[in-house]
Amino acid sequence: MTEVLEKKGIKNGLVYAIILFSVYIYLFFFIGIYFIWNKEVPNTGTDWLVLIGSSIAYLSFSGFLFLVVIITSIYLIFKDISFFQSIKENWTVILAFLYPLLPNLPGPWDEGILGFVLLVIRLILFWKTGKMPEEKKK
Repeated sequence: MTEVLEKKGIKNGLVYAIILFSVYIYLFFFIGIYFIWNKEVPNTGTDWLVLIGSSIAYLSFSGFLFLVVIITSIYLIFKDISFFQSIKENWTVILAFLYPLLPNLPGPWDEGILGFVLLVIRLILFWKTGKMPEEKKK
């Protein structure tokens, strides 16, 4: 009796890691900008101390949480059953979550770079499958 040993792990662990990291980054900026640093310029020494104290507490907690998120993301990536299969099946989701984190280049440079990357991905998929996606028939 032969048993097929399957690799134990997490299917699409890479995608879960990127989603976890992206959600952490988005929440970090949202909470920091809208709740901590969205106040008028402090006028008194007490207001400055409150701002400095809240900033230190927020950044300390966020730094600790960042370590937890990074360790969890690395664990999910290593436990992924098939790393390249996860990229192949979910590249659009990965690109959608990571695109806002890319630096904003001036003018049309960022759209041009993204268009070039998508063109390369489209050509790779064309060569792998041997066919272009059909256009919708009217």
